[in-house]
Amino acid sequence: MAKLLKVIRKVGEQYPVLRGMVTYSVLWPTSNVVQQSLDKTRDRYDPIESLRYLIFGTFGTAPTVYVWVKLASKIIRGNTLRHAVMKVGVCFWPVVQTINFAYVAEKNRVVVVSMASFLWTIFLSYMHHLDQESLPVFLRKNTNVSNVKQNPVGDSAPASSSHRKWDGDDTKDIL
Repeated sequence: MAKLLKVIRKVGEQYPVLRGMVTYSVLWPTSNVVQQSLDKTRDRYDPIESLRYLIFGTFGTAPTVYVWVKLASKIIRGNTLRHAVMKVGVCFWPVVQTINFAYVAEKNRVVVVSMASFLWTIFLSYMHHLDQESLPVFLRKNTNVSNVKQNPVGDSAPASSSHRKWDGDDTKDIL
């Protein structure tokens, strides 16, 4: 077992992007499974949805986060809190990234971001599956300012959209 851990550590040091990819390949599909289990409207588990999370997390998000962390570390050198705040700048998760850059060793930063991403993905997946009617109008899918146009008589009607399937009752999408 000790030999296996030594090999894993050596591979992780030799190919650092793999650390993040392995972490995301576990955490992203797991976050989707957690979300699916919390969703009371589902009657069964959707493994294809979890597979999409695995693929995107492993091959999309992990390498992107890895490059971003490396780039931020090269642009602003230093590990003080001041340097960390400068690195974060307008980052999506300012608190997570500030802690990450200030207190986490560079080799573990992608793993920290992936764990924060685990929680964030559960939240995003939850928001994606919310009952649209329970949301305020401006948060509903397919009902934003660019999606609503005025017809000549002054009534609002949804604009046509190539990705939206027409169900015959567009009135539910109007304010």
